[in-house]
Amino acid sequence: MNKIILFLLFLLSFPITSKETEFIEWKPIKGAFGYLLEVRDSRKKTIIKEKVKGTTYSVAKLSGNFEFRVSPLNLFEKPTVWSKWSALNIIVSRPPLLKESSVTIDISELSSSIPLDGKNFIPETKVSVLDEKGEVIKSKFKYVSNKRIDLSIVQKGLKKEKLSLLIENPKKNTKKFSNFIVLTDKETDERLAREKAEAERLEKERLAKLEAERLEKERLAKLEAERLAKEKAEKERLEKERLAKLEAERLEKERLAKLEAERLEKERLAKLEAERLEKERLAKLEAERLAKEKAEKERLEKERLAKLEAERLAKEKAEKERLEKERLAKLEAERLAKEKAEKERLEKERLAKLEAERLAKEKAEKERLEKERLAKLEAERLAKEKAEKERLEKERLAKLEAERLAKEKAEKERLEKERLAKLEAERLAKEKAEKERLEKERLAKLEAERLAKEKAEKERLEKERLAKLEAERLAKEKAEKERLEKERLAKLEAERLAKEKAEKERLEKERLAKLEAERLAKEKAEKERLAKEKAEKERLAKLEAERLAKEKAERERLEKERLAKLEAERLEKERLAKLEAERLARENAQKNKKFRIIDGIKNQTNSDYLSVSSEELDSVVKEFTTSCKSTDLPDILVLECYSDHIVLNLQNPARVDLFNYIRLMNDNLQTRLKSYLYFSEEASPKMRAALEKIMSNKDNRVLEWEEKMNLEKAIRKQNSPKN
Repeated sequence: MNKIILFLLFLLSFPITSKETEFIEWKPIKGAFGYLLEVRDSRKKTIIKEKVKGTTYSVAKLSGNFEFRVSPLNLFEKPTVWSKWSALNIIVSRPPLLKESSVTIDISELSSSIPLDGKNFIPETKVSVLDEKGEVIKSKFKYVSNKRIDLSIVQKGLKKEKLSLLIENPKKNTKKFSNFIVLTDKETDERLAREKAEAERLEKERLAKLEAERLEKERLAKLEAERLAKEKAEKERLEKERLAKLEAERLEKERLAKLEAERLEKERLAKLEAERLEKERLAKLEAERLAKEKAEKERLEKERLAKLEAERLAKEKAEKERLEKERLAKLEAERLAKEKAEKERLEKERLAKLEAERLAKEKAEKERLEKERLAKLEAERLAKEKAEKERLEKERLAKLEAERLAKEKAEKERLEKERLAKLEAERLAKEKAEKERLEKERLAKLEAERLAKEKAEKERLEKERLAKLEAERLAKEKAEKERLEKERLAKLEAERLAKEKAEKERLEKERLAKLEAERLAKEKAEKERLAKEKAEKERLAKLEAERLAKEKAERERLEKERLAKLEAERLEKERLAKLEAERLARENAQKNKKFRIIDGIKNQTNSDYLSVSSEELDSVVKEFTTSCKSTDLPDILVLECYSDHIVLNLQNPARVDLFNYIRLMNDNLQTRLKSYLYFSEEASPKMRAALEKIMSNKDNRVLEWEEKMNLEKAIRKQNSPKN
């Protein structure tokens, strides 16, 4: 112990800073089984109390002022003697920060100190000043607090530039503040400002002079532009008048051509419309014929399918009846099947005969319809040939008329071109004279312009009057021609419409006569079909009634079977419910029994645990919680739990019995021997589960002599009459 105290006097503590170590270290003590470290803060509150194997402990996560002490641990890991409390100062190094992004200082004020306000400064912080090339400038700095450092620049001969700061904290927490110090020179700046103002004044005067010259040029250019604009406007007016005249002539020609084209287009459309109506009429007749044929085919197909469906249903019904009769009386069913087969054969022969007759009728009907269609197509062909001849005659007449009109039009165009050429020659001569006049007027401007305008205006009015008279004459001639043409076309159209009306009336009469014949034939066929359908419906109704009777009998049989099945299911459910109730009752009884056993062991309220089997008691033991890591005993038997030992809670005989019962299952021989001794000498009254467990050990273990002797002794005691 004296050696331990002596060594503790020499325990060393190392104050931790950010630039050195981040752990506490002390000298090792011979014979120590570890150390107990205790650290407390400035308020004397213990924040760390931890067992350590080595002689160091990391304090990287701490920051501030602390105290610590150490004690060696003995064999039982208990502290022996404590060292004195030693100071522990932990400073955390973080990247430095500045409040301002830059400061501006005149070169004349460099001798005074520059305050650097920020945070994360420590006494070990270093400050360097760098120029624009990155070279270090001579400077001094003084640490004031963790939020301020005073900086002084010592180097002389500095010029106007931007300086950077390099602030270094321990643990590589370095940060560079580029262009933080901006050096200025007020005298030089003022001189340069004066020179700049003078240069700006001279530049303004030069620009004002240039602007005056530019304005004068613009005024002269504007006057020239006005003169040119007037000349251009005059030329444009004359050109517009010429173009307007040409445009009026072009529009007149286009109008005449458009009217001619419209007339021809109307004739073409009328012709196309007549052809379209004829095609539509023929297509309609063909569609009606095809629709009738399709309807007839569909009706015949439906009748055939209905017959086949009836035969199929009859066969299915016969099959069902055959199976039913076979089940009741096999021989009778065979006889009936033969009779039914004979009847079906006769029915099929009858239906085949009817089908042959129907096909013959259809063939005759188709031949008759084909003849009518060919006769109709021949009549249509003759009508088309007649219409084609009329159309060709009309086209020939129209062609002759068009040739006559084309000749007249060509003659008019030739005369019009000659007249226009004459007018164009006159216009060119006048333009030439006008240009000469304008040149003279330019030499003597005011008088010449007035005379030229008056002359030009008179000439323009004269031309307009002549053009107007010519246009009126042409319009009258054109209107007269159009009137005569319309009268001729109206007469031809009236004749064509009269012919078409007569043709339509004739075709309509033929169509109505044909439709009436078809209607009478359809009515006759419909009556025959309805008679057949009525007979067939009566036969099918009879068969349906028989089928419904059988289906009803079958449904009643199935309903009886379903009710019997439901009754059986109900009885089965009742049986299962009864079994479930019995199972739940057993489970509840088992749970109540377990609850009574647990309560009896905990509080000694009953002794039910003595009479239960080992299997039941084992299931109760499994329900107890086990939280102590030092043992596998349940918490009901543990009063206090430590890492190397436990304190048992054996406050009543039931807990003692349970404790020794659990030890019977232990793999350790000495533990089992103690339990055998308890159940052979101390335990009373008899415990059924313990006896069963002892008997199990006897049967399932290889016993040594000592265990065998104690085991048999315990069995004799448990089986003795006193128990």
